[in-house]
Amino acid sequence: MPVDKSADALVSGQVDAVAAWQPYIDRVTEKMRGEVVVWSVQEDQPSYTLVMSRAEWLSGRGDVIRRFLTSLIEAERYVVEHPDEAKLALGERLNYSDAYLAAVWADHDYSVALDQALVVAMEDQARWMIGNKLSSERETPSLVDYIHVDGLEAIRPEAVNIIR
Repeated sequence: MPVDKSADALVSGQVDAVAAWQPYIDRVTEKMRGEVVVWSVQEDQPSYTLVMSRAEWLSGRGDVIRRFLTSLIEAERYVVEHPDEAKLALGERLNYSDAYLAAVWADHDYSVALDQALVVAMEDQARWMIGNKLSSERETPSLVDYIHVDGLEAIRPEAVNIIR
């Protein structure tokens, strides 16, 4: 079920439970008017937002990739150096309230990086999927082979901390 439909599905009784993230958790809580229990399914495990493309798309686009990553790094710098302005812009763009942003802002780490912790998390998920027969794979593939490090390494080498 798409996460943006989860609140309505829970309220209507179409489903008994959902796994969601902010701001959808607040939407469910608001619609259920206190008749909902919320708990973490990840505890302290970080979640990541990834930028993905087809492997063949990367070929010959080094300049585009570097410009894109540079813009993400500039956005990261702005968020860190101007958090109030960043919250205001995000709130306006995504229609988030000041109260909501104040509640969730500290839960996020706005950084552009390729870290070994990401690889470990992906490997853990791959093992879980294989173990639960949710994949046709029998062994965990070398996920590092699917991570394009060249672009970020060219403009911010200290942000690439994965074992290859």
